[in-house]
Amino acid sequence: MQIKISALLAALMVVTLTVQTAPTPISTTEAVTAPTPAPNGEGEGGSSGSAGAIEVAYTVEDPETKKKVESGSAIQSSQDERLPLSANALQCWDEYRSGRVYALTCSGSRWYEWTDCSNGYRYTIGPFGGTLRGVIVCPLGTYSQRGGAFGY
Repeated sequence: MQIKISALLAALMVVTLTVQTAPTPISTTEAVTAPTPAPNGEGEGGSSGSAGAIEVAYTVEDPETKKKVESGSAIQSSQDERLPLSANALQCWDEYRSGRVYALTCSGSRWYEWTDCSNGYRYTIGPFGGTLRGVIVCPLGTYSQRGGAFGY
């Protein structure tokens, strides 16, 4: 049993997001730059791009070696965007939400994590494969209202 737990802990990775600029509201008339699936599985929404939009960066690292595995930018969209229903193959646990921080550990083949911040924006990271712990930190002066993951 101890070997299995150690192997699981070794497989976990951490995703950390940091805010780099101040938010600028996104107009619903702006061009769609990336699809954002619906939360109830009905159709797809879109992510609107904006030159002044907040940029949230993330880093994925191995928790044992602390070596960076991946980094990039989270996708910002309206909280009104709908997310898809997740396939049964995606498993998530150990959800945490306090103040600006939303964290969730998930295991799947291709999945995304998201949180809605009190500034009216949704921040999405991914796609990821395997078992990872995503930690999303909302911008200063805001807090995480809810979050989750979708994919398979």
